[in-house]
Amino acid sequence: MIGWRHGELAAYARLLAPGKSFSGSSIGRVIIAPAHRNGRWGHQLVSQAIQTCQQQWPGTDIEIGAQSHLQRFYQQHGFVAYSDAYLEDGIPHIDMRLSASEASAV
Repeated sequence: MIGWRHGELAAYARLLAPGKSFSGSSIGRVIIAPAHRNGRWGHQLVSQAIQTCQQQWPGTDIEIGAQSHLQRFYQQHGFVAYSDAYLEDGIPHIDMRLSASEASAV
């Protein structure tokens, strides 16, 4: 998913089919350009990514490898942590899951 604003790349998220990264579908590489972080772009992007995953792969859980400091952000979208913290690219991460039943309620 790519979001543009005034001709500038403002937002990006990668959506992966079940089995590519996790057993469920996955949202990864969620990025909001620094110039666009003052609004609710992150929440809008994640909400749209969840909706698109539901449309593309109905009935599957959505899993993410979230940066640990963003755990509360993703919890606001219904994700629940299911792993201990681990390092990825030198950054603490935690695996989180949004169950298919919870995703349809979001």
